[in-house]
Amino acid sequence: TVPLADVPDPQLHSADRARADFYIRHKKAPKFEFGEVVAAGLESLRLKSLREKLPSIKESIAWFHDYRRTPDAKHKGLGTVSEKGLRKEERAIQRLFERAAKGIPEETKQVSIERVLDKSIGELFDGTFFVESTKEGWFEFCNNHLHELKTQAGNPMGASTRSAEAMMLRTFCSDIINHNRARLSPPYTNPLQDLPSNH
Repeated sequence: TVPLADVPDPQLHSADRARADFYIRHKKAPKFEFGEVVAAGLESLRLKSLREKLPSIKESIAWFHDYRRTPDAKHKGLGTVSEKGLRKEERAIQRLFERAAKGIPEETKQVSIERVLDKSIGELFDGTFFVESTKEGWFEFCNNHLHELKTQAGNPMGASTRSAEAMMLRTFCSDIINHNRARLSPPYTNPLQDLPSNH
């Protein structure tokens, strides 16, 4: 938190007046110390600033695809991921974000997808990620996508395929966290860690 002494006086006076006005209008609202309110606001601004300095989801996907082709990316202890496996991963991630255009008119589908891909990856890890078109957060978005997977024939996707995609999405988040750890605000928890592995 930032000491109140470091906040310019005019801002403090303005915030104090706004707080007083709020409690005059909302007499039953629980009251917080002025310092707590200012500290919470400054922390929110700090996290927003951190998010804006992090790469976008689109940039992170490109990095992930490149990284998975390096010797550092191991697959089930069997070495680097095969080219066939890499192509399946790339298609799986593409299909996930295509879901952002679900139910949207054809001419605006790509706009909806790009809007999600342009979000900062910081939103994935600080709980502010939200998809306007589906009204879902990041975990909900991914979990529902796995439930909706279909085969080319239109039948529900098999459990093993869904489980493999759940593992891939967890790996995607985990690798991005590790790559950006120095710039992420703690805690460094993987938001997809609890994706069911037995879909």
